[in-house]
Amino acid sequence: MKKWPPDNFSRFPKDFQSEILDEVPNFDEDYYKYIESWVLESEVPVFLLNKDILKDNLGTFERIPQDVLDIVNEKWGTSMKTKKVLDKRADRYLEYAKMNADTAKPSTMINGEIVWGTARFVASLVRGDEGIYVWKIKAD
Repeated sequence: MKKWPPDNFSRFPKDFQSEILDEVPNFDEDYYKYIESWVLESEVPVFLLNKDILKDNLGTFERIPQDVLDIVNEKWGTSMKTKKVLDKRADRYLEYAKMNADTAKPSTMINGEIVWGTARFVASLVRGDEGIYVWKIKAD
């Protein structure tokens, strides 16, 4: 397995470099090119309100188990439905929701969509948190 070239990440803060390697541990040429287009909007994670993130990420919820969505729907006044659960560990959403919000790493948001850390985001909604921290990125 090929390792990531260090030059691809050096422009990002160390914590975010770790997040990238956690999500994509092995070098991938397509991801390499994609990451090259990323512009981090802040050198630190930013706090965003869940009510605002929710409306821009409705597609994410089509892959969340319905029992979890039922809790989110009740707390947030939505009516989302599961289409197909793809998660190998679908029980993790409620497991994470039992954890203190302060223990969650920032999620990764690219062009307004939560792409990494969706379970952290969903757990935050289940708990009824005001918001979450995200690495906010613009990409081509």
